[in-house]
Order: sequence, then C-alpha cells, then structure tokens
Amino acid sequence: MTNARFIFLLTVLANIPNYGLAVIHTDSIPGTEKIQLQSKVDGKAIHLRWAPVDYQFWREGLSKGYVLNRYVIARDGLLLSQPEFKTLTEFPIRVLEENQWEPLVKDNKFSAIAAQAIFGEDFKIDLGRADVISIADKISENNQRFYLALYCADISIAVAKAQGLYFIDTLINENEKYLYKVLIPHETDTIQGFQYVEASDSVYLETPSGLEVSCQNSLANLRWNRPVMTSYSGYVVERSFDKVSFTSISDTPVLTVSPSNEFSTRFEYVVDSIRTPGETFYRVRGRSIFGDLSRPSEIRGCVNQRSESIYVTIGDAMSIDNRSVQLSWDCVGDSVKNFIVERALTDKGPYRLLSGGLPKNQRTYIDQHPDHVNYYRVSAINSSGTVFRSEAFFLPLIDSVPPLPPLHLKGAIDNYGNVKVSWTLNSEPDLFGYRVYIANNRLEEMTQITSRPVIDSSFAFLVNPRLLNDSLYVAVISVDNNQNESPLSALCPVAFPDLIPPSAPTMLPARIDSLGRVVVSFIRSSSKDVVSYEVYRQVSAASHWTRVTNLKPTTSDTCVILDSNIREEVLVFYTAISIDKAGLESLQAYPIQIKNISLKLKPPVEWANASRLDAEKVRIVWRYNEAGVRGFKVYKKIGGSISQIFKTADSTTREIYDSVSEGQKCEYQILALFDNGKTSSLSEVLLAP
Repeated sequence: MTNARFIFLLTVLANIPNYGLAVIHTDSIPGTEKIQLQSKVDGKAIHLRWAPVDYQFWREGLSKGYVLNRYVIARDGLLLSQPEFKTLTEFPIRVLEENQWEPLVKDNKFSAIAAQAIFGEDFKIDLGRADVISIADKISENNQRFYLALYCADISIAVAKAQGLYFIDTLINENEKYLYKVLIPHETDTIQGFQYVEASDSVYLETPSGLEVSCQNSLANLRWNRPVMTSYSGYVVERSFDKVSFTSISDTPVLTVSPSNEFSTRFEYVVDSIRTPGETFYRVRGRSIFGDLSRPSEIRGCVNQRSESIYVTIGDAMSIDNRSVQLSWDCVGDSVKNFIVERALTDKGPYRLLSGGLPKNQRTYIDQHPDHVNYYRVSAINSSGTVFRSEAFFLPLIDSVPPLPPLHLKGAIDNYGNVKVSWTLNSEPDLFGYRVYIANNRLEEMTQITSRPVIDSSFAFLVNPRLLNDSLYVAVISVDNNQNESPLSALCPVAFPDLIPPSAPTMLPARIDSLGRVVVSFIRSSSKDVVSYEVYRQVSAASHWTRVTNLKPTTSDTCVILDSNIREEVLVFYTAISIDKAGLESLQAYPIQIKNISLKLKPPVEWANASRLDAEKVRIVWRYNEAGVRGFKVYKKIGGSISQIFKTADSTTREIYDSVSEGQKCEYQILALFDNGKTSSLSEVLLAP
C-alpha cells in the first residue's frame, strides 16, 4: 500500500469517533467501557479482541499491558449463585518488543505501519498531493498513531496479537455462559471493558444488501446499504467479467467513504476504475475484525457508458439599473443542443426555470424581473438529453429598504426561568431572520441575546427566575438577506413568576387613646406588589395569634387600626404580615407589646343629700359603689372664688361637715381616687343648704 493510501485512510478514520472496535456495537456494561471488547465463538474456542477507546488509554495499554478475567455465570441454562472467577492471563498481555516486530514487518505491510505508530519517533507520511496533505495536517500526530495502529489491528490478526489486543480461550464448555473482562492494571482498575458470551453461540455476519452499480466514463460507482448493527471492520469488493470468477478490486479491505460523516448515513460507497470493454459485474462481502467474510451480496453488473463532457461557466452577471440582470457564460464542448437558465433564492435551490431552449450559440440572457437575492445557474443539454450544469452564481441587487418590525409579540416565563417569546412571521420574501433583544426595564438599553439570526417565529432562553424585576422586556428586529435591519418591535413585557415573598411591615409603638382603645400602627412594606396586610394579636396568657383585621394598602406610608376588644390591665402583643398579589406572605413583623391601662375616667360620685344642722354647720352625704376606691377629694368654691380642695376622705367615708353661715353661697364637687391611679370625673355641683 502506498503512502497516499495511508493518508487517505487517515483522513477517513479521523472523522470516525473512537475508531476501531469503538465503532462496533457491543453488549458492554454501560458507563464503564474504556476498552471495547468483542468475541467470536469458533468450535471449542472463544476468540477475544479488544481496543482502548482513545489515545490516552491506548498508551496505558502499551505501557502496562492487559489482564483478561473470565467469570462463569451460567451452566446448563441455570445461573450460578456465585460466578466462578478465573484469570486467563498469568502475566499481562503486552505489545511485542520493537525487535520482535522485524519478522512481521517483512511479511505483513500493516505490521510496518503499526510498528511505526507505536515505536517511531516521528510519525509523518510524505505525500505529493497538497490537497490531501492539507486534510492530514489537521489531525494530531497522536491521533494518527492511535487510529492507524488500531486500523491495522482490525485488518490483520497478526498485528492485533503483536499489539496485545488478541486472545483465544480454549478452556470452555458448550453448556456454559461467560462474562469476560479486560482491564489495564491501574490503581483504580477502571480502565476496562466487558463482553458476555455463550459458548454455544455461532458466528453470523449479515450479508450486504441493496447493491447498485452505475458506469460512466470508465468509472463504476457502487452503493449498498449500510447494516444498522454492523460488526464489519471493512468490505471486500469483488469484480468479475464473466459473472463466475470474482477477484477483489484491492489487496486490502475497503473502508468506504460516505457523503456524510454521520454514522446514520444509509449507504456505503466505492468507486472502481474500468479498463476493459463490455459488461462488468460486482459483489460485496463484509469483513469482521476476526478476518471472517460474510456471504457475498447479490451480483450487479453495468456497461461502461462514455459521454463527452460539457463545461458551462457563468463568466459575469451584472445589473445596471438595479431592476434587471444580464448574464453571460462560456461553454466548452461541441455537442451542445441548447441552454436553459434557472434562478433560486439559495445556492441549494429549489431553482425556477427562467428560460429554456436557448440556441446553442447564445451566450447571454437578460432577467427582467430578478429578486433581491439571486442565484443563477446555466445548463447545457446535449443531443442525448444529458444535462451539464454550471456552478451557481450569486448576484444580490442593491437593497436599502429594511423589512417591517415583527408584530404581535408575546411571551411567558415559567418558575424555572425558561422564557419563550413568539411573534408573527414577516411576509417579506428576502427575510433572513430575526434578532431578539431584552432589557430589565423600559428605560434600559436593549441587549441582543441571539448569537445568530433566528429563522423561526419563536425563541427560547433562560434567565434567573429570582430577579427582583416585575417583568422582563423583549423586543425583536427583522433582518433581510442584505442585512438591512428593521426598527425594534414594540416592547413586550413578560411578567416574572412571583417567587419572592414581600418584605414585612415595620411595627410602631402602640398607645392607648382617650376612649381606652389600643392604637396599633405600622410602616407599610417596601414591596410594590402588596395587596393587603393582616394584623394579629396575642394575649399574654394565650399561646396562639388571632387575626384582628385585614387592611388594604393606601397611599399613606403608615397604616393604623384601633382595637377596642381588650380587657384592662392585660399585656397584649401585636404583629402584622404583608401579602402580595401572588398570595405570597411575608415573614412576621417584629412584635410590639402594650398593657391596656385605660385613660377613661370612672363614673362621677353621686350626692345623696345636704342638710343644715344649725345656723353655722351643714352636713353633706354622698354615695359611691365602684371597686378599687382609695379615697375622695372634696372641692369647695365660695362665691366667685376659685374652687379649691376642701377635704380628703378615705375609701370608707361617705359624709363630711362644714361650717357655713346662713346666707353664705358655697358650691361643692367631689372626685373619687382609685388604687390604680385613675380618678372619676368630677361630680355635679352641690349648693350648701
């Protein structure tokens, strides 16, 4: 195999993740396979092949070797209660020393490649084709070593054994089932792989199907179905001229190249050159990593069709008045019958026919009604009806008119901060996409959050749902193919879900008014979405809070309630909470306390009677039955003088005597004094008799 072939294989393998056994389906234990392990039952032996999944583990295996363990997990169809363990390798299986590769290199060219990958100081392959080199240079040297060494092991069992990647277990019984584990000796023993095998399994390789062959210009294009669950390491493509004797088209298995690097591509492709006239027949076999070949596919043949090539190139396209476009093209080929001109909005199409059947000597065409964005294609048709197309030619017209801004924006935010906004699609035919902007408030400068234009009429993104904003503001602009931008759309407020409780109000000291009511006041919450406050009371002897009232917020900074349902001389606590429009409640405000000492005056003392005992002396009697009386004060006013304290009496006294001359004008009032410091109101005025 030439160096060019090696580089070609390298560029193919570089686009296949974890090449080698890693691309082959296994029944390994999920999440632990740093080594891929496969098996094949052959008579009374089980062949085992493994490979690390990346360069790092490959180097570990080259350095430390591999240990192979086996567990007998079932016998005669019954699971064993305790699997039987056996180490199949007395010493780790290691790669051969460098000098031991020399005999292999002489007889096996893949050994030379693998040895160079493992032991070579420099791993660069010289090649004279600059385009291939540019591809190969993108691949790191380490990956080149890793991919090519494992590829050679897949092609050659001898190379696999030399790399320490192959083992044959002959100590098996047909009535047993095994679990094999291969590992690289390591502190954690986590570099390992697994494979479940039944000793009675038989080898089956799926036969390639759907082979199609087409021939033209001395090239045969082969295509066949890619198996869904393939275990092929390559394919053997065989050719025959008599449909009986088949020989391989190459001395190595074919690693096919697909139009897509995705593994889900449905087909495999190969191109073969034909140097003999007449009909050529092909068939395909799959090849496993153990060197086994599948049954051949169906046979398909083709007859080489030679045709003259025609080359069409659009040389120029221009618009003088920005209303029409003139195309000119060149054509190489003598069998042109006519030309057709097509136009599309993208280079991929779909293309719309502008003119067909143009004379073979015509080389220009004028498009009278171009779009703002134009991709032109000119095709030549020969006498047999074969179409030869030019490459697409891009010509945009000058477009300075921006699209309209999007309309009907709406959005929503869920409790996890997922935001989705949508709008009505624009109708402009040259629309390129949309850009989405956000702001935390109406006055803030908008920030673009889309890294590339959005094609759909909706966009989703993530924000912190616990931001203190009430709403997020979203706007969208439209962008056309010439990058003309519309003005911002109307701002769309998107309300945050309310996840943050409001702040608590602040209680102010309570007081007792003149009517004996408790005046409770508090400073309202700083949260703007509060819809009500609830005030609670707790009597010192009770263990629970009782709701007193529910208040709606006002424009005032202070809220006040009056509580008249409190017994005197009782210690009472008050607190309040805020409730927002989402029904979330604040923490309880720090409680205040007050003892209800009523300032209301006790009932006045009632006069019983007043009588004159003689010309100089009068007797005054009163009655009073209120509890807690400490004593009485009697006030006396003579004529137009000021009323003054005349006498004091203890709580048991209900009468006094006074010296009053006949005809002297004296007025009396009395006040009761109580133990708690309260007083009664002044009695009515009593005139001396």
